[in-house]
Amino acid sequence: MEIQYYKMNGEFLFSFIKKSGLVSWMNGSKKINLSIDKLQDARLYKDYDIVVILKGEYHLQSQLDIYSINGNLLYEKSEPENYYFSYLTSDGKKTAVVCDGNEKTKDKYGRTTWKFAIHQQTGNLTRISLAY
Repeated sequence: MEIQYYKMNGEFLFSFIKKSGLVSWMNGSKKINLSIDKLQDARLYKDYDIVVILKGEYHLQSQLDIYSINGNLLYEKSEPENYYFSYLTSDGKKTAVVCDGNEKTKDKYGRTTWKFAIHQQTGNLTRISLAY
C-alpha cells in the first residue's frame, strides 16, 4: 500500500509506502525521508507540524513515534494498557489514534474500539470517544 498527498498545484506534501517502510514529507523546500521497520500507518498533521508513525506488529506491541516536521523524533509511545493500536485518524482538530480494546475496556454495550487523542506537546494519549 502506498499513500501520497499533493497540494492542489501538484507539489508533493507527504507519502508512505507500507511494504518498504519509507515515509517522506516536505519541510519547506527540504524533503525528509525516514525508513521505518514494520510500518503500519503514517500521517502528517500539518496544523501541528508533526508526523505520527504507527509501527510494529498489529495486535503485538505496536508503537507510536511522533516526529517534528524537521524529522526529529519527539516521543515514542507504547499502547495503552488493555488496548492495541489500530490506525491513525483525527477527531475534529485533534490528532488521534484508534485502539482496539478487550473485555476490560468494553462499555455497557460491548463496544471496545476507542479513539485516543495524541497530545502534541507530550505525546500522551487520552481516551476521547468511541471509534466507528
